[in-house]
Amino acid sequence: MQRMLSLPVASNVALVSLDSARTILGVDAESVSALIDDGTLRWVWDFAISTKAASRRELRFWKLDLLAAYARMQQQPEPIPTRDLLLPTVLETILPPTKSAFHASELQALFTCSAQLIQSFCRSHHMAGEVRAHTRWVSRQSLVSFLSQRLVQQ
Repeated sequence: MQRMLSLPVASNVALVSLDSARTILGVDAESVSALIDDGTLRWVWDFAISTKAASRRELRFWKLDLLAAYARMQQQPEPIPTRDLLLPTVLETILPPTKSAFHASELQALFTCSAQLIQSFCRSHHMAGEVRAHTRWVSRQSLVSFLSQRLVQQ
């Protein structure tokens, strides 16, 4: 049995990359795909610029879902049960409704992505917002729409 290291994920990070998912779960990429397909990992989004079937997926995993899945795999109690949550509840956890807009650099940490990716999504109108004082702000409403459309298994 593998020994679990206590590796915290920063509180300002909600979604993590495939490599992080592999690290947290201790499995290879194919096993992560199987866990998505069988519903073990429910809260997964595709951040690829193009969502066409032939394009390479850029998956982001909700960190709380990964921790719950790991606990289930180890036959331990889930820290936070995520399987039966509804999308609006998950989105309120990721994007607090008390905020009407998010700073682009905040989104880079929140979604584990680059500034260029946020800019690309804004240019292609997948995310909407405005530039104020040389700073891009993305509206919560556009982020909710973006994540709702990019959920891998609906």
